[in-house]
Amino acid sequence: MTWSLLLNEAVLLACIVAGAAVGLWIHRRVASGGSGGEVDHHDMDRLGETIGFIGGAFGILLGLLLIFSVQHYGDARNSARDEAVASSSLFKSASPFTQVERDRLRRDLVCLMRSSATDDWTAGESKDLTGSSITNAWEAQVQADVEKLTYDTDARNGYQYFIVQDSLDVSKARQARLLYTQPDIPLLVRMSVIACSIILLVTIGTLTALDEPFTGAGSSVTPVALNGALTRLHDATPGPIWDPCPTMSVTTANSGG
Repeated sequence: MTWSLLLNEAVLLACIVAGAAVGLWIHRRVASGGSGGEVDHHDMDRLGETIGFIGGAFGILLGLLLIFSVQHYGDARNSARDEAVASSSLFKSASPFTQVERDRLRRDLVCLMRSSATDDWTAGESKDLTGSSITNAWEAQVQADVEKLTYDTDARNGYQYFIVQDSLDVSKARQARLLYTQPDIPLLVRMSVIACSIILLVTIGTLTALDEPFTGAGSSVTPVALNGALTRLHDATPGPIWDPCPTMSVTTANSGG
C-alpha cells in the first residue's frame, strides 16, 4: 500500500512538472524572437502566465486520471490474483475427502479455472458484467460439489470451514474481476481531457505560427512598415530616384555597378 501511494504521488508530481515545463518551454520559444517583434513584453508576460496555468492545470488533471487508472488496473490485477490463489487453496483443501469426492471437485474446479481464463476473459473484454455463461455453469457445478462433500471424520470436519470459505473466495474474486471490466473514469472527465488536449494543440499551433514569422502561416510578418517608409519618403522627396529599378544581375551586384 505504501509503495502504491508513493507511485501515485510520483505520477501526479511528474505530470505537474511536465505541464509546467511545457508551458515554460513554449514561453521561452516565443520570447526568443520567434514572433518577429510583434509581441511586446506585456503580452509575453500574459502569454507566459496563461500557458503556465494551462500547463499546470492539464498536468494536475492528467496526473489525477493516471492515478485513477493505475489504481483501477491494480485492483483488477489483484482480483485476478485473488481468484487464482483461492482456486489453488480450494484444490488443496479437497485432500482429506474420499477419492471420488476429491477428484470430482478438483476436476470441476480445473474446468472452472480454464473457463475463467478463456471464456470469462473474453466476456470481460466485451465488458460483460455477468461473465461467460459457460463459466457460470462451471461455478455452479463446483458449488454443488462442495455441498455434496461428506464430513464423516474429524479431519474432514476440520476442513469444512476452509472448503466453504475457499469456494466463497473464488466466487467473490471472480465477481470483483468482472466488475473491474468497467472503466472507472467518468465520460465527463474523459471529455475534459479531450478539451484540454485541444487547448494544448491550439497553443502549440500558435507557437508554431509565432516561431516562423515569415512563412505566412496565419500570423506572418509583412513588409507593411518598409512599404510605409517608402511611401512617406516618396511623398517628401519626389524625383527621378523613384523610377522603377532595373533588374540587378549577380555579376553586376558583385562588380559594384
